[in-house]
Amino acid sequence: MHYKKAPLALVLALPLLAAAGERCLAIDGDTLVCNRQKVRLVNVDAAELGRPGGADAKRRLQALVRGRGVVLKPYGKDRYGRLLAEVYIDGRRIEQADIGPPRTRRQ
Repeated sequence: MHYKKAPLALVLALPLLAAAGERCLAIDGDTLVCNRQKVRLVNVDAAELGRPGGADAKRRLQALVRGRGVVLKPYGKDRYGRLLAEVYIDGRRIEQADIGPPRTRRQ
């Protein structure tokens, strides 16, 4: 019976294993480039560059990923062709609180 569970667990882990250990660079506070692929973090909404807090958000995200293996859990692509993904470092998902307050929208 245990033999049937092991392959299922492996199949469920494949999306994570496929992107395990990637090296990434921050483009802004909620977007990375990993292996030449733009990745939009699904659970982070950071200020845009050029807006208050945008440069700080980018610096915080870059500090989180610098020199560390990043694991991506993909969810598809957005309208700009970026991979939408949860991003994990050391088994912990990067959250909004790791980057900073959400961006402010113009009215």
